[in-house]
Amino acid sequence: MAFPHRKALALTALASALTLSACAGKVEPPKPFDPAQAADAQAASFIGMAKNADKHIKKVKKVAITSCNVMFAFKSNASASTSGGMFSSTASGYTRAESQVVVEYNLHGMDDAGMKALTNQICASAEEKTRAAGFDVVPGKTVAASANFQGMHRNARQVPFEYKAAGQGEKTKYMVYAPDGQGIVDQRFIGMMAGLGAAFKAAKGENPMQYEGKLMDELGADAMRLVVLVDFAELQSDGHRGKFGTDKNSANVKAEARLAISGDMTFYLKDELNCWGKDAKRQCGIDLGKVATFNTSRPVISGAPFYTDLRNETKTSDKVAGAATKLLAIAAASSGVKGGTSVDITRYGVHVDPAQYGGEVQKYAGGFVDMMLVRAKSAAASK
Repeated sequence: MAFPHRKALALTALASALTLSACAGKVEPPKPFDPAQAADAQAASFIGMAKNADKHIKKVKKVAITSCNVMFAFKSNASASTSGGMFSSTASGYTRAESQVVVEYNLHGMDDAGMKALTNQICASAEEKTRAAGFDVVPGKTVAASANFQGMHRNARQVPFEYKAAGQGEKTKYMVYAPDGQGIVDQRFIGMMAGLGAAFKAAKGENPMQYEGKLMDELGADAMRLVVLVDFAELQSDGHRGKFGTDKNSANVKAEARLAISGDMTFYLKDELNCWGKDAKRQCGIDLGKVATFNTSRPVISGAPFYTDLRNETKTSDKVAGAATKLLAIAAASSGVKGGTSVDITRYGVHVDPAQYGGEVQKYAGGFVDMMLVRAKSAAASK
């Protein structure tokens, strides 16, 4: 399952609000998340599930939380540009001058230690939340004491880990954290190169998922993995190309500082393990085709302030570079040289107080986890 791009998640609510009814005009915008309201009253509006999740969750009997990761955004960047359509160039080779708009948001006030502390709190609370939702939960201390759990995370990618979304490059910065004693085992984060390393470990029986299978067998429990994504800005771009080869004569980026929570929860089934051998040679393979995943259908967005200051922090070098590029674009347009583009860059700093930011993150991340568990338990109980 591919991890959904966070901007796509953050814009789901907007897309839903703009959907037109086939019969009678606009649909009412969906209600925002209310932390004071019960999770079971809101879960269906925010939490979706992967194919066959409702079928597989019914096989879950006892849960061991084997992995918890929290992913924080530190930098968010979006751009848009004008572009000539397929009929823009003339026989002389002249191409019109274009414009590009870049907007960037940077988070200030939180460091690795602060994010690690928040991760510890979110992941520690997940155990009690899972138990409160009605699941039979193996105590975290019992899980952590297992040599198989320790082997699983000893062979994981260590944290903090900087994750780059495909195609985003320097436009974004995400840092992935894990609670004490854990690393990153999710292949969506660590990518192909780590996957090749994992293949060599698998040959020796030391792949993290091999240890996870043995842990499930040892504890007689289904495994649960939790991923929470904490975003701090919503950016919407109208893109870089016109539709159907037409001219694109405007470049717009809409941006707003907003705390948004998304992510997913996956259950791996003990009853679907394929185990062989005995004692120290025993191995267990997890059937990845039979898992129950519950995920974001609409992000949980905080309606309360989470930052102390929002500042325009455009650099002098941005303005100089922009001015130089504009001059090149003007020269290109006047001389008939192809491809001149002017660039306008604006950078914002989102400054947070650790206590205020941390309190909002815990409140809304906690509500998000509650809703995923409610949705999972409801699916398990359905006929």
